[in-house]
Amino acid sequence: MRPLSPRLLDQLQLESAASDEAGALRNLLPPEPEWWSQVTNFPTVLSKVTHSRLGSGMVVHPVAEVSARKSRHGLRPLPLIGLPERVAYGALTKLVTQDIPPLRRSPEDWLQFSLAPVKHGESLVPEPEFTSGKIDFGTLLPWSSPIKYVLKSDVVAFYRHVDHELLHEQLIILGADYEAAQHLIEFLGELQGRPVGLPQLHASSDVLSEIYIDAVEREMLRRGHEVWRFNDDFRVTARGYMDALRGLEDLDACLRRASLTLNEAKTTIPSFSTYYMEVMGLAVGETGVVLARQEVEDVVGDYTDDFTQDADAAARLIERVTEWPGDDDNAIDLRGAGPAEVRLLRRALAGLARARDDRALEKVPILVRYLAELTPAALKYVLRLSRARVAKTRLAAVLDELADKTATNDWQKMWIVHAYSGARILDLKRNRESRVKWLQNCAMHWSDAPLRAYAIWALAASGEISMENLLKAQHSAPECLHVYYAEAARELGTPANRSQRQKAFAHDPLLRTLAGA
Repeated sequence: MRPLSPRLLDQLQLESAASDEAGALRNLLPPEPEWWSQVTNFPTVLSKVTHSRLGSGMVVHPVAEVSARKSRHGLRPLPLIGLPERVAYGALTKLVTQDIPPLRRSPEDWLQFSLAPVKHGESLVPEPEFTSGKIDFGTLLPWSSPIKYVLKSDVVAFYRHVDHELLHEQLIILGADYEAAQHLIEFLGELQGRPVGLPQLHASSDVLSEIYIDAVEREMLRRGHEVWRFNDDFRVTARGYMDALRGLEDLDACLRRASLTLNEAKTTIPSFSTYYMEVMGLAVGETGVVLARQEVEDVVGDYTDDFTQDADAAARLIERVTEWPGDDDNAIDLRGAGPAEVRLLRRALAGLARARDDRALEKVPILVRYLAELTPAALKYVLRLSRARVAKTRLAAVLDELADKTATNDWQKMWIVHAYSGARILDLKRNRESRVKWLQNCAMHWSDAPLRAYAIWALAASGEISMENLLKAQHSAPECLHVYYAEAARELGTPANRSQRQKAFAHDPLLRTLAGA
Protein backbone atom coordinates (compact mmCIF):
# COMPACT_ATOMS: atom_id res chain seq x y z
CA MET A 1 0.00 0.00 0.00
CA ARG A 2 1.06 3.63 -0.40
CA PRO A 3 3.20 5.15 2.39
CA LEU A 4 1.28 7.05 5.04
CA SER A 5 2.05 10.72 5.48
CA PRO A 6 3.87 11.88 8.64
CA ARG A 7 0.64 13.60 9.69
CA LEU A 8 -1.31 10.33 9.73
CA LEU A 9 1.53 8.35 11.27
CA ASP A 10 1.63 10.77 14.19
CA GLN A 11 -2.11 10.28 14.77
CA LEU A 12 -2.04 6.47 14.79
CA GLN A 13 -2.23 4.90 18.26
CA LEU A 14 0.00 1.98 17.35
CA GLU A 15 1.12 1.04 20.87
CA SER A 16 -2.49 0.92 22.03
CA ALA A 17 -3.42 -1.26 19.04
CA ALA A 18 -0.47 -3.56 19.81
CA SER A 19 -1.59 -3.91 23.43
CA ASP A 20 -5.12 -4.74 22.27
CA GLU A 21 -3.76 -7.69 20.27
CA ALA A 22 -2.06 -9.30 23.26
CA GLY A 23 -4.28 -12.16 24.36
CA ALA A 24 -7.11 -11.18 22.02
CA LEU A 25 -9.50 -14.13 21.84
CA ARG A 26 -10.97 -15.40 18.57
CA ASN A 27 -13.78 -17.65 19.79
CA LEU A 28 -13.81 -20.04 16.84
CA LEU A 29 -10.03 -20.44 16.56
CA PRO A 30 -7.64 -22.20 18.95
CA PRO A 31 -5.41 -19.79 20.90
CA GLU A 32 -2.28 -18.48 19.23
CA PRO A 33 1.20 -18.57 20.86
CA GLU A 34 1.52 -16.22 23.82
CA TRP A 35 4.12 -14.07 22.07
CA TRP A 36 3.37 -11.12 24.35
CA SER A 37 4.66 -12.99 27.41
CA GLN A 38 8.04 -13.72 25.79
CA VAL A 39 8.89 -10.30 24.34
CA THR A 40 9.84 -7.56 26.78
CA ASN A 41 8.02 -4.27 26.11
CA PHE A 42 6.19 -5.85 23.16
CA PRO A 43 3.87 -2.85 22.47
CA THR A 44 6.88 -0.66 21.69
CA VAL A 45 8.61 -3.34 19.61
CA LEU A 46 5.51 -4.21 17.59
CA SER A 47 4.42 -0.59 17.13
CA LYS A 48 7.88 0.36 15.83
CA VAL A 49 7.76 -2.46 13.29
CA THR A 50 4.31 -1.40 12.12
CA HIS A 51 5.20 2.32 12.08
CA SER A 52 8.24 1.67 9.91
CA ARG A 53 6.28 -0.45 7.44
CA LEU A 54 3.37 1.98 7.16
CA GLY A 55 5.73 4.90 6.64
CA SER A 56 7.67 3.17 3.88
CA GLY A 57 4.74 1.60 2.04
CA MET A 58 3.60 -1.52 3.86
CA VAL A 59 3.60 -4.82 2.03
CA VAL A 60 0.30 -6.19 3.35
CA HIS A 61 0.52 -9.96 3.58
CA PRO A 62 -2.83 -11.60 2.71
CA VAL A 63 -4.75 -13.55 5.32
CA ALA A 64 -4.57 -17.32 5.57
CA GLU A 65 -8.04 -18.80 5.88
CA VAL A 66 -9.45 -21.94 7.41
CA SER A 67 -13.10 -22.95 7.05
CA ALA A 68 -15.10 -23.46 10.22
CA ARG A 69 -17.95 -25.91 9.80
CA LYS A 70 -21.51 -24.77 10.43
CA SER A 71 -24.81 -26.62 10.50
CA ARG A 72 -26.14 -28.26 7.34
CA HIS A 73 -22.71 -28.39 5.66
CA GLY A 74 -22.29 -24.62 5.87
CA LEU A 75 -18.80 -23.10 6.05
CA ARG A 76 -17.48 -19.89 7.59
CA PRO A 77 -14.04 -18.63 6.47
CA LEU A 78 -11.90 -17.64 9.44
CA PRO A 79 -8.84 -15.48 8.76
CA LEU A 80 -5.44 -15.66 10.42
CA ILE A 81 -3.70 -12.29 10.11
CA GLY A 82 -0.07 -11.32 10.71
CA LEU A 83 0.80 -9.26 13.78
CA PRO A 84 1.85 -6.02 12.00
CA GLU A 85 -1.26 -6.24 9.82
CA ARG A 86 -3.49 -6.64 12.89
CA VAL A 87 -1.92 -3.61 14.57
CA ALA A 88 -2.21 -1.52 11.39
CA TYR A 89 -5.84 -2.59 10.92
CA GLY A 90 -6.75 -1.70 14.49
CA ALA A 91 -4.93 1.65 14.47
CA LEU A 92 -6.27 2.75 11.08
CA THR A 93 -9.83 1.79 12.02
CA LYS A 94 -9.62 3.70 15.32
CA LEU A 95 -8.31 6.78 13.51
CA VAL A 96 -11.01 6.67 10.84
CA THR A 97 -13.89 6.01 13.26
CA GLN A 98 -12.76 8.10 16.24
CA ASP A 99 -15.71 10.51 15.94
CA ILE A 100 -18.30 7.75 15.42
CA PRO A 101 -20.33 6.44 18.41
CA PRO A 102 -18.88 3.23 19.91
CA LEU A 103 -20.17 -0.19 18.97
CA ARG A 104 -22.96 -1.61 21.12
CA ARG A 105 -23.34 -5.40 20.98
CA SER A 106 -23.83 -6.48 24.59
CA PRO A 107 -26.49 -8.97 25.73
CA GLU A 108 -28.44 -5.99 27.08
CA ASP A 109 -28.37 -4.38 23.62
CA TRP A 110 -29.61 -7.62 22.05
CA LEU A 111 -32.42 -7.75 24.60
CA GLN A 112 -33.43 -4.15 23.88
CA PHE A 113 -33.39 -4.90 20.16
CA SER A 114 -35.60 -7.98 20.62
CA LEU A 115 -38.09 -6.10 22.79
CA ALA A 116 -38.21 -2.90 20.73
CA PRO A 117 -41.03 -4.03 18.37
CA VAL A 118 -43.09 -5.12 21.38
CA LYS A 119 -42.59 -1.85 23.24
CA HIS A 120 -43.48 0.05 20.08
CA GLY A 121 -46.65 -2.01 19.71
CA GLU A 122 -47.53 -1.39 23.35
CA SER A 123 -47.07 2.37 22.98
CA LEU A 124 -49.79 2.49 20.33
CA VAL A 125 -52.46 0.87 22.53
CA PRO A 126 -54.80 3.09 24.58
CA GLU A 127 -55.59 2.13 28.16
CA PRO A 128 -58.45 -0.45 28.17
CA GLU A 129 -61.76 0.61 29.67
CA PHE A 130 -63.54 -1.97 31.85
CA THR A 131 -67.25 -1.07 31.63
CA SER A 132 -68.50 -4.41 32.92
CA GLY A 133 -67.29 -7.34 34.90
CA LYS A 134 -66.29 -9.17 31.72
CA ILE A 135 -62.86 -8.93 30.16
CA ASP A 136 -62.64 -8.76 26.38
CA PHE A 137 -59.27 -10.27 25.51
CA GLY A 138 -59.35 -8.36 22.24
CA THR A 139 -58.76 -5.20 24.27
CA LEU A 140 -55.63 -6.60 25.94
CA LEU A 141 -52.08 -6.90 24.69
CA PRO A 142 -50.86 -8.25 22.39
CA TRP A 143 -54.14 -8.59 20.48
CA SER A 144 -55.17 -4.96 20.93
CA SER A 145 -52.07 -3.49 19.30
CA PRO A 146 -52.43 -2.01 15.79
CA ILE A 147 -49.14 -3.79 15.00
CA LYS A 148 -50.14 -7.16 13.55
CA TYR A 149 -46.88 -8.63 12.15
CA VAL A 150 -43.13 -8.46 12.76
CA LEU A 151 -40.70 -9.16 9.92
CA LYS A 152 -37.56 -10.99 11.12
CA SER A 153 -34.58 -11.34 8.80
CA ASP A 154 -30.82 -11.14 8.47
CA VAL A 155 -28.07 -11.12 5.83
CA VAL A 156 -26.30 -13.97 4.05
CA ALA A 157 -22.53 -14.05 4.78
CA PHE A 158 -22.56 -10.37 5.73
CA TYR A 159 -18.86 -9.76 6.38
CA ARG A 160 -17.88 -11.62 3.22
CA HIS A 161 -19.81 -9.23 0.97
CA VAL A 162 -18.98 -5.79 2.37
CA ASP A 163 -18.06 -3.69 -0.68
CA HIS A 164 -14.95 -1.60 0.04
CA GLU A 165 -15.95 1.26 -2.26
CA LEU A 166 -19.37 1.55 -0.62
CA LEU A 167 -17.73 1.35 2.81
CA HIS A 168 -15.44 4.24 1.83
CA GLU A 169 -18.48 6.29 0.81
CA GLN A 170 -20.14 5.68 4.18
CA LEU A 171 -16.98 6.64 6.07
CA ILE A 172 -16.75 9.94 4.19
CA ILE A 173 -20.46 10.65 4.75
CA LEU A 174 -19.88 10.23 8.49
CA GLY A 175 -16.98 12.70 8.43
CA ALA A 176 -13.95 10.41 8.50
CA ASP A 177 -10.54 11.76 7.50
CA TYR A 178 -10.49 11.33 3.71
CA GLU A 179 -6.82 10.39 3.44
CA ALA A 180 -6.99 7.95 6.36
CA ALA A 181 -10.14 6.35 4.93
CA GLN A 182 -8.41 5.87 1.57
CA HIS A 183 -5.47 4.13 3.23
CA LEU A 184 -7.81 1.89 5.24
CA ILE A 185 -9.70 0.80 2.12
CA GLU A 186 -6.44 0.20 0.26
CA PHE A 187 -5.19 -1.85 3.21
CA LEU A 188 -8.36 -3.96 3.27
CA GLY A 189 -8.14 -4.66 -0.45
CA GLU A 190 -4.59 -5.96 -0.14
CA LEU A 191 -5.36 -7.91 3.04
CA GLN A 192 -8.40 -9.64 1.53
CA GLY A 193 -6.94 -9.93 -1.97
CA ARG A 194 -10.16 -8.50 -3.44
CA PRO A 195 -12.24 -5.29 -3.15
CA VAL A 196 -14.88 -6.91 -0.92
CA GLY A 197 -15.02 -8.52 2.50
CA LEU A 198 -13.98 -7.87 6.09
CA PRO A 199 -11.93 -10.38 8.11
CA GLN A 200 -14.13 -12.01 10.73
CA LEU A 201 -13.34 -12.31 14.45
CA HIS A 202 -11.69 -8.87 14.62
CA ALA A 203 -13.05 -5.91 16.58
CA SER A 204 -12.15 -3.50 13.77
CA SER A 205 -14.32 -5.47 11.36
CA ASP A 206 -17.23 -5.28 13.80
CA VAL A 207 -16.96 -1.48 13.89
CA LEU A 208 -16.70 -1.13 10.10
CA SER A 209 -19.53 -3.58 9.47
CA GLU A 210 -21.78 -1.53 11.75
CA ILE A 211 -21.05 1.62 9.74
CA TYR A 212 -21.69 -0.23 6.49
CA ILE A 213 -25.05 -1.77 7.32
CA ASP A 214 -26.31 1.29 9.15
CA ALA A 215 -26.93 2.75 5.69
CA VAL A 216 -29.46 -0.03 5.04
CA GLU A 217 -31.33 0.81 8.24
CA ARG A 218 -31.39 4.51 7.38
CA GLU A 219 -32.79 3.76 3.92
CA MET A 220 -35.54 1.60 5.44
CA LEU A 221 -36.47 4.48 7.76
CA ARG A 222 -36.58 6.87 4.81
CA ARG A 223 -39.03 4.51 3.14
CA GLY A 224 -41.37 4.88 6.09
CA HIS A 225 -40.77 1.60 7.91
CA GLU A 226 -40.59 1.05 11.66
CA VAL A 227 -37.29 -0.83 11.76
CA TRP A 228 -34.74 -1.96 14.37
CA ARG A 229 -31.37 -3.58 13.81
CA PHE A 230 -28.74 -5.48 15.79
CA ASN A 231 -25.66 -6.06 13.63
CA ASP A 232 -27.19 -7.70 10.52
CA ASP A 233 -30.44 -8.81 12.22
CA PHE A 234 -33.52 -6.77 11.31
CA ARG A 235 -36.98 -6.38 12.83
CA VAL A 236 -39.70 -4.49 10.94
CA THR A 237 -43.21 -4.00 12.35
CA ALA A 238 -46.29 -3.92 10.11
CA ARG A 239 -49.97 -3.13 10.59
CA GLY A 240 -51.11 -5.70 8.06
CA TYR A 241 -49.74 -8.59 6.04
CA MET A 242 -49.51 -6.48 2.88
CA ASP A 243 -47.40 -3.97 4.82
CA ALA A 244 -45.18 -6.81 6.03
CA LEU A 245 -44.65 -8.01 2.45
CA ARG A 246 -43.81 -4.47 1.37
CA GLY A 247 -41.30 -4.29 4.21
CA LEU A 248 -39.74 -7.55 3.04
CA GLU A 249 -39.43 -6.30 -0.54
CA ASP A 250 -37.99 -2.96 0.58
CA LEU A 251 -35.46 -4.64 2.88
CA ASP A 252 -34.38 -6.91 0.03
CA ALA A 253 -34.00 -3.90 -2.28
CA CYS A 254 -32.03 -1.88 0.30
CA LEU A 255 -29.69 -4.81 0.92
CA ARG A 256 -29.12 -5.33 -2.80
CA ARG A 257 -28.14 -1.66 -3.15
CA ALA A 258 -25.46 -2.38 -0.55
CA SER A 259 -24.31 -5.52 -2.44
CA LEU A 260 -25.83 -7.72 0.27
CA THR A 261 -28.30 -10.60 0.10
CA LEU A 262 -31.38 -11.24 2.22
CA ASN A 263 -31.20 -14.55 4.09
CA GLU A 264 -34.37 -16.22 2.83
CA ALA A 265 -33.85 -19.28 5.03
CA LYS A 266 -33.97 -17.14 8.19
CA THR A 267 -36.71 -14.74 7.11
CA THR A 268 -40.07 -15.12 8.86
CA ILE A 269 -43.16 -12.94 9.41
CA PRO A 270 -44.76 -14.07 12.70
CA SER A 271 -47.89 -12.40 13.97
CA PHE A 272 -47.37 -9.71 16.59
CA SER A 273 -48.98 -11.90 19.25
CA THR A 274 -46.62 -14.79 18.43
CA TYR A 275 -43.58 -12.51 18.51
CA TYR A 276 -44.84 -10.95 21.75
CA MET A 277 -45.04 -14.36 23.43
CA GLU A 278 -41.56 -15.28 22.17
CA VAL A 279 -39.72 -12.29 23.58
CA MET A 280 -41.65 -11.04 26.61
CA GLY A 281 -40.13 -13.74 28.82
CA LEU A 282 -36.57 -12.62 28.13
CA ALA A 283 -34.11 -11.27 30.68
CA VAL A 284 -30.35 -10.85 31.01
CA GLY A 285 -29.03 -13.44 33.45
CA GLU A 286 -26.37 -12.90 36.11
CA THR A 287 -23.68 -14.16 33.75
CA GLY A 288 -24.67 -11.77 30.99
CA VAL A 289 -26.71 -14.17 28.88
CA VAL A 290 -30.11 -13.32 27.44
CA LEU A 291 -32.35 -15.98 28.97
CA ALA A 292 -36.05 -16.67 28.95
CA ARG A 293 -37.41 -16.16 32.46
CA GLN A 294 -39.75 -19.14 32.21
CA GLU A 295 -37.58 -21.41 30.09
CA VAL A 296 -33.91 -21.20 31.02
CA GLU A 297 -32.94 -23.67 28.29
CA ASP A 298 -33.99 -21.23 25.57
CA VAL A 299 -31.23 -18.77 24.71
CA VAL A 300 -32.23 -16.19 22.15
CA GLY A 301 -29.50 -15.64 19.59
CA ASP A 302 -26.08 -17.24 19.62
CA TYR A 303 -23.87 -14.41 20.89
CA THR A 304 -22.43 -16.32 23.84
CA ASP A 305 -21.86 -19.91 24.97
CA ASP A 306 -22.62 -19.14 28.62
CA PHE A 307 -24.74 -21.58 30.65
CA THR A 308 -26.55 -20.74 33.87
CA GLN A 309 -27.99 -24.12 34.81
CA ASP A 310 -26.27 -26.38 37.31
CA ALA A 311 -23.98 -29.18 36.22
CA ASP A 312 -26.61 -31.84 36.93
CA ALA A 313 -29.04 -30.29 34.45
CA ALA A 314 -26.29 -29.95 31.84
CA ALA A 315 -25.21 -33.57 32.30
CA ARG A 316 -28.81 -34.80 32.01
CA LEU A 317 -29.22 -32.85 28.78
CA ILE A 318 -26.12 -34.33 27.16
CA GLU A 319 -27.03 -37.81 28.41
CA ARG A 320 -30.10 -37.60 26.14
CA VAL A 321 -28.08 -37.31 22.92
CA THR A 322 -28.00 -40.34 20.64
CA GLU A 323 -27.67 -41.24 16.99
CA TRP A 324 -30.39 -43.92 17.25
CA PRO A 325 -33.31 -42.57 19.32
CA GLY A 326 -35.72 -45.40 18.49
CA ASP A 327 -38.99 -44.91 20.37
CA ASP A 328 -37.44 -42.74 23.08
CA ASP A 329 -39.34 -39.43 22.88
CA ASN A 330 -36.94 -37.85 25.37
CA ALA A 331 -33.83 -38.52 23.27
CA ILE A 332 -32.05 -35.82 21.26
CA ASP A 333 -31.51 -37.25 17.79
CA LEU A 334 -28.15 -35.86 16.65
CA ARG A 335 -28.89 -36.68 13.02
CA GLY A 336 -31.81 -34.26 13.03
CA ALA A 337 -30.65 -31.70 15.59
CA GLY A 338 -31.42 -28.09 14.74
CA PRO A 339 -30.10 -24.69 15.88
CA ALA A 340 -32.01 -24.80 19.17
CA GLU A 341 -30.45 -28.16 20.13
CA VAL A 342 -26.99 -26.91 19.12
CA ARG A 343 -27.35 -23.85 21.36
CA LEU A 344 -28.49 -25.98 24.29
CA LEU A 345 -25.65 -28.46 23.89
CA ARG A 346 -23.05 -25.72 23.51
CA ARG A 347 -24.27 -24.11 26.70
CA ALA A 348 -24.34 -27.46 28.48
CA LEU A 349 -20.71 -28.17 27.51
CA ALA A 350 -19.68 -24.72 28.72
CA GLY A 351 -21.49 -25.27 32.01
CA LEU A 352 -19.85 -28.65 32.58
CA ALA A 353 -16.47 -27.18 31.67
CA ARG A 354 -16.84 -24.47 34.29
CA ALA A 355 -17.81 -27.07 36.87
CA ARG A 356 -14.99 -29.38 35.69
CA ASP A 357 -17.58 -32.15 35.57
CA ASP A 358 -16.52 -35.16 33.48
CA ARG A 359 -19.92 -36.82 33.04
CA ALA A 360 -20.17 -35.84 29.36
CA LEU A 361 -16.59 -36.69 28.39
CA GLU A 362 -17.41 -39.92 26.55
CA LYS A 363 -20.13 -38.09 24.58
CA VAL A 364 -17.63 -35.68 22.99
CA PRO A 365 -16.80 -37.83 19.91
CA ILE A 366 -20.44 -38.36 18.94
CA LEU A 367 -21.22 -34.66 19.44
CA VAL A 368 -18.35 -33.60 17.17
CA ARG A 369 -19.17 -36.30 14.62
CA TYR A 370 -22.75 -35.14 14.07
CA LEU A 371 -22.59 -31.48 15.11
CA ALA A 372 -19.29 -30.18 13.79
CA GLU A 373 -20.06 -26.64 14.92
CA LEU A 374 -19.71 -27.86 18.53
CA THR A 375 -16.02 -28.68 18.00
CA PRO A 376 -14.62 -25.62 19.87
CA ALA A 377 -16.98 -26.04 22.84
CA ALA A 378 -16.33 -29.80 23.02
CA LEU A 379 -12.55 -29.47 22.98
CA LYS A 380 -12.52 -26.55 25.41
CA TYR A 381 -14.42 -28.90 27.69
CA VAL A 382 -11.76 -31.60 27.26
CA LEU A 383 -8.99 -29.08 27.98
CA ARG A 384 -10.75 -27.85 31.11
CA LEU A 385 -11.01 -31.43 32.38
CA SER A 386 -7.27 -31.87 31.82
CA ARG A 387 -6.77 -29.38 34.69
CA ALA A 388 -9.22 -31.21 36.97
CA ARG A 389 -7.38 -34.44 37.76
CA VAL A 390 -9.34 -36.40 35.17
CA ALA A 391 -7.24 -39.38 34.07
CA LYS A 392 -5.18 -38.51 30.99
CA THR A 393 -5.92 -41.94 29.57
CA ARG A 394 -9.64 -41.06 29.38
CA LEU A 395 -8.89 -37.74 27.70
CA ALA A 396 -6.49 -39.45 25.31
CA ALA A 397 -9.09 -42.06 24.33
CA VAL A 398 -11.56 -39.31 23.40
CA LEU A 399 -9.01 -37.34 21.37
CA ASP A 400 -7.72 -40.50 19.67
CA GLU A 401 -11.25 -41.34 18.55
CA LEU A 402 -11.65 -37.84 17.11
CA ALA A 403 -8.29 -38.03 15.35
CA ASP A 404 -8.51 -41.56 13.97
CA LYS A 405 -12.20 -42.45 13.66
CA THR A 406 -14.03 -39.18 12.97
CA ALA A 407 -14.30 -37.35 9.65
CA THR A 408 -13.01 -33.84 10.34
CA ASN A 409 -11.86 -30.88 8.27
CA ASP A 410 -8.68 -28.86 8.84
CA TRP A 411 -10.39 -26.43 11.23
CA GLN A 412 -11.50 -29.30 13.46
CA LYS A 413 -8.06 -30.89 13.23
CA MET A 414 -6.55 -27.61 14.47
CA TRP A 415 -8.71 -27.89 17.59
CA ILE A 416 -7.71 -31.55 18.07
CA VAL A 417 -4.03 -30.60 17.71
CA HIS A 418 -4.54 -27.85 20.27
CA ALA A 419 -6.20 -30.30 22.68
CA TYR A 420 -3.45 -32.92 22.27
CA SER A 421 -0.85 -30.27 23.06
CA GLY A 422 -2.75 -28.33 25.74
CA ALA A 423 -3.75 -31.47 27.67
CA ARG A 424 -0.19 -32.81 27.31
CA ILE A 425 -1.45 -36.10 25.93
CA LEU A 426 1.86 -36.67 24.16
CA ASP A 427 3.45 -37.12 27.60
CA LEU A 428 1.73 -40.53 27.73
CA LYS A 429 4.00 -43.31 26.48
CA ARG A 430 1.17 -45.62 25.45
CA ASN A 431 0.12 -44.96 21.82
CA ARG A 432 2.47 -41.96 21.68
CA GLU A 433 3.95 -43.12 18.39
CA SER A 434 0.57 -43.20 16.61
CA ARG A 435 -0.31 -39.73 17.94
CA VAL A 436 2.99 -38.28 16.80
CA LYS A 437 2.45 -39.86 13.38
CA TRP A 438 -1.00 -38.24 13.17
CA LEU A 439 0.50 -34.84 14.03
CA GLN A 440 3.27 -35.33 11.48
CA ASN A 441 0.64 -36.10 8.86
CA CYS A 442 -1.12 -32.82 9.73
CA ALA A 443 2.22 -31.04 9.32
CA MET A 444 2.84 -32.34 5.79
CA HIS A 445 2.85 -30.06 2.76
CA TRP A 446 -0.59 -31.21 1.57
CA SER A 447 -2.27 -29.78 4.68
CA ASP A 448 -3.61 -26.23 4.58
CA ALA A 449 -1.15 -23.67 5.93
CA PRO A 450 -2.98 -22.92 9.23
CA LEU A 451 -3.27 -26.60 10.21
CA ARG A 452 0.36 -27.17 9.26
CA ALA A 453 1.48 -24.27 11.47
CA TYR A 454 -0.48 -25.57 14.48
CA ALA A 455 0.81 -29.12 14.00
CA ILE A 456 4.45 -28.01 13.73
CA TRP A 457 4.04 -25.89 16.86
CA ALA A 458 2.64 -28.93 18.74
CA LEU A 459 5.42 -31.20 17.46
CA ALA A 460 8.04 -28.68 18.55
CA ALA A 461 6.51 -28.44 22.03
CA SER A 462 6.95 -32.23 22.32
CA GLY A 463 10.41 -32.31 20.76
CA GLU A 464 9.20 -34.33 17.77
CA ILE A 465 10.54 -32.15 14.94
CA SER A 466 14.06 -31.03 14.14
CA MET A 467 15.07 -27.38 13.89
CA GLU A 468 16.13 -27.98 10.30
CA ASN A 469 12.71 -29.31 9.25
CA LEU A 470 10.93 -26.58 11.19
CA LEU A 471 12.83 -23.78 9.45
CA LYS A 472 12.38 -25.47 6.08
CA ALA A 473 8.61 -25.46 6.62
CA GLN A 474 8.75 -21.83 7.79
CA HIS A 475 10.35 -20.70 4.51
CA SER A 476 7.28 -21.80 2.53
CA ALA A 477 4.67 -20.69 5.10
CA PRO A 478 2.59 -17.53 4.65
CA GLU A 479 4.03 -14.52 6.48
CA CYS A 480 0.87 -14.20 8.58
CA LEU A 481 1.66 -17.56 10.25
CA HIS A 482 5.32 -16.92 11.08
CA VAL A 483 4.49 -16.24 14.74
CA TYR A 484 3.64 -19.96 15.11
CA TYR A 485 6.99 -20.96 13.65
CA ALA A 486 8.85 -18.45 15.83
CA GLU A 487 7.19 -19.93 18.92
CA ALA A 488 7.99 -23.45 17.69
CA ALA A 489 11.64 -22.43 17.24
CA ARG A 490 11.66 -21.07 20.79
CA GLU A 491 10.27 -24.40 22.06
CA LEU A 492 13.21 -26.20 20.41
CA GLY A 493 15.69 -23.57 21.53
CA THR A 494 19.10 -24.32 22.98
CA PRO A 495 22.03 -21.94 23.54
CA ALA A 496 23.79 -23.61 20.60
CA ASN A 497 21.07 -22.86 18.03
CA ARG A 498 20.07 -19.39 19.27
CA SER A 499 21.82 -17.52 16.47
CA GLN A 500 20.26 -19.88 13.91
CA ARG A 501 16.79 -19.17 15.30
CA GLN A 502 17.31 -15.42 15.28
CA LYS A 503 18.71 -15.43 11.76
CA ALA A 504 15.63 -17.27 10.42
CA PHE A 505 13.41 -14.43 11.65
CA ALA A 506 15.79 -11.51 11.10
CA HIS A 507 13.19 -9.70 8.97
CA ASP A 508 10.95 -9.03 12.00
CA PRO A 509 12.33 -7.69 15.33
CA LEU A 510 9.44 -9.09 17.38
CA LEU A 511 9.62 -12.57 15.86
CA ARG A 512 13.43 -12.53 16.09
CA THR A 513 13.14 -11.76 19.81
CA LEU A 514 10.46 -14.45 20.27
CA ALA A 515 12.40 -17.14 18.40
CA GLY A 516 15.60 -16.34 20.26
CA ALA A 517 14.05 -16.22 23.74
